[in-house]
Amino acid sequence: MTLNTSMCFYILSDITADANKFEELVRRLAPVCQAVHSHVASLSMEEFKLKYYEQLQWTGMAEVFIESLEAVRSNESVGNSVCLMLLTAALERSLGDIFLTRNSPCPSMLKDLLSTEELRDIFGCFVVFCLRVLIGPPTSLNLRNIIWHGFAAPQEISVRYSSFLLVLTASLGVIVGKKIPGGKVTHRQPLSFPQICELQHSLPDLTDTELEVISNLFSNSICIAEVMLPYWDAAVQYYREERYGICVVLLLTQLEQSLRQVFASANKCQHRVLTAESAILFTTFDEMMCSTLPDDTDNLLVQRVGVSFMEMLLDLLEHQEGPRLRDHISHGELDILNISKDIANYVLLVSSVLCVCVGPRKDVSSSKDCVYILDKLVCLSTSYTSVFHPLSRLKSELTDYIASLTSWIDLNHPSHDALEHIPWCTYTEENFMTSPVYSSAHLMLAGNANEQDISELIRCLNAFSDVDLLQSFCKECKLHTLFRPRSELEVVALLRRIVRECRVVVTNVAKTATDRYQQWCEKNLRSRQRNNYARLLNNLPQFSIGLRLAALIMALEMKGIKRVSTYPSNKLQALIKFLKSVLQYAENMAILSAASKNKWDECSQLTTALVDKVTAFYTKVNQL
Repeated sequence: MTLNTSMCFYILSDITADANKFEELVRRLAPVCQAVHSHVASLSMEEFKLKYYEQLQWTGMAEVFIESLEAVRSNESVGNSVCLMLLTAALERSLGDIFLTRNSPCPSMLKDLLSTEELRDIFGCFVVFCLRVLIGPPTSLNLRNIIWHGFAAPQEISVRYSSFLLVLTASLGVIVGKKIPGGKVTHRQPLSFPQICELQHSLPDLTDTELEVISNLFSNSICIAEVMLPYWDAAVQYYREERYGICVVLLLTQLEQSLRQVFASANKCQHRVLTAESAILFTTFDEMMCSTLPDDTDNLLVQRVGVSFMEMLLDLLEHQEGPRLRDHISHGELDILNISKDIANYVLLVSSVLCVCVGPRKDVSSSKDCVYILDKLVCLSTSYTSVFHPLSRLKSELTDYIASLTSWIDLNHPSHDALEHIPWCTYTEENFMTSPVYSSAHLMLAGNANEQDISELIRCLNAFSDVDLLQSFCKECKLHTLFRPRSELEVVALLRRIVRECRVVVTNVAKTATDRYQQWCEKNLRSRQRNNYARLLNNLPQFSIGLRLAALIMALEMKGIKRVSTYPSNKLQALIKFLKSVLQYAENMAILSAASKNKWDECSQLTTALVDKVTAFYTKVNQL
């Protein structure tokens, strides 16, 4: 049995032109969905696979659809919800793969994808319209959004819709076989999440006893509605069974629902808790994690759950360089059946911290062996710092860059007798202290450190000195990352671009110096190459000083980033103009130091010009 599109046409034809009549469309489609469900229910799992497994192959995720049916038949109260989550995510990804066969950019939202001419052309208007009725825009039954945003309680959605969507998906496979040559569809690779390793506060492997502690925490949390508790219990059970993907799916949807309750309570808008109406904006993670509400008043959720927990949520769900786990998993971009234990561990941790932040209905008793779990959750609820905010990324990247500056110290090179060049030993601290760079750096640091620290930091700028103090200066910067103003983020973006270009210079110079030394040892350097290598060795200490000066500029501006939002417009523009000139220095250095250029004298001139710009800018700053 596959769906008869003529039957769908007969049922819906007189009102399909009016997409605002979705309520009537759902009513008319309900008997068809029920008939399909009765058919599916009459089949054993083996019979279902025999009839439909091949027709589901077009999705590239047939196993996910089979898993979704098994969830429905598990006799668990959450089974149908799990089925709909798996099914809608996999179907969205598969329809996107079909859309891409037409060589057009795929819409990012399912409702927009289902409105495209491309899908109507491939599958036919009425099949696509059936999908729009059930999982399309907010004015439709909107099953996808209702289930993925955590609105539906267990068993609240009829299982007939799951059966209908399963058979409809199989029916699409018949059409794919006819419309696409050989029925072969190229599928996008699922995403992986190396970022999860950077979320530093993961729980250890949990024993059954410790899982019981967390389960009790869920059961007694005032932010989890009792009607939703079966989801939380099932998530813990799936974790025990090592079915981590389904565990994560359940936790993410219920994390949003529970946070919605806290958000509504904190902001005194309890009517938003159950809002999933077609004419009203859903209260979702995106809104709850903004600094202000739609009416521009402050979002009081932060006061309720704390800054650390908000940072944790933003890292997991929102920041562009983080995993953005809920978005990716709900749109079918992950291999749900093979999600790692590390990811499940972390989502379980975040969910548990929410319960700690909000507080339990009553004390959660536990054995001494499990007290450390609760202690760690309490600690995290107040001490977490962002990993994926742009400012946090800047700090990490800058620290790594500063460490790389010492890599040139150990570069092998010929003695000045063997290859005529200025000996590096002449770059002494005494000589450095009389250089323009020393004066320029002193101007920069005035007012930003005491005299002793200034002297120590300036010593880090000398070509072959260690950079430990500069690294410590960077690491010890206390940064505020929650809800930062746009002006700060603009400066941070510039600083990160400078870091990236400077890293390129470090790599370029190290590679060329290593290659040339190898060629010199093997006596493979031609006369012109020997001269170029000598110029590199002559100028390399100057390059090192320039790159260290750039590092100090970035460290200082990062440390003072909070001041940026208080700057008058002219001062902010002057800072941005200066940083753009530093970026230009770094970009030009990267170009001129590339293997295809090797213009070392020109690089040295750029460094001299940078010192002059730094002196001019900070002289003006200190006069204000």
